[in-house]
Amino acid sequence: MFAFTLLPFALAATAFALPTARQASSCASLGASAMSNAYNFTLAAFNSSSTTAIPLVVRQEMEDSAGEVGICVLATKSQYTAGDLFPDLSLVNGTLIPNQPNSPAVDMPVTAGQALTFEYTQDALRQYLPAAAPDYCAVPVADDGYGGALLYANGDASSFFACPDQHYLNSIVYKPSADNGGVYDYTSCWPVTIRLQ
Repeated sequence: MFAFTLLPFALAATAFALPTARQASSCASLGASAMSNAYNFTLAAFNSSSTTAIPLVVRQEMEDSAGEVGICVLATKSQYTAGDLFPDLSLVNGTLIPNQPNSPAVDMPVTAGQALTFEYTQDALRQYLPAAAPDYCAVPVADDGYGGALLYANGDASSFFACPDQHYLNSIVYKPSADNGGVYDYTSCWPVTIRLQ
């Protein structure tokens, strides 16, 4: 379980601890229960044609030759066999942050047509990371059998897609586009919703 920091609200069927906090402006349009802060959770994708949760991981995409800076993307875990560099995530003031004390990371701006991307570095170089993008929030879901909270990007929870990329892994893309430079197969993308678990 994890504890959320957010505006107070009553939701009888949730298993979250809900102290009071400031709501990020990116969440304001989603109502009083929208959260801009939550800690130590994992993510799962749900396809509209299945009730099975698909675990998601922050997958390393590339790293510079010195191993100082790297790029990761959010992807389905089922096809990714490498170890988890980031075992869980946190939502901090609207930013989605992969947790790893020795490899600080930040989310990159959520952009239509691109995978959900993160940049990480070594602990000694954390001051050189770009500013995190406060594009995310979460809204607890009523007891529908799946639990958790629905992840939103730019106030939108229905524009996430799992798309096979050039590594034959399913990256999570926001509003995929046929014009993506061959980074992923647009014709094979399928819609998902993402929940904090």
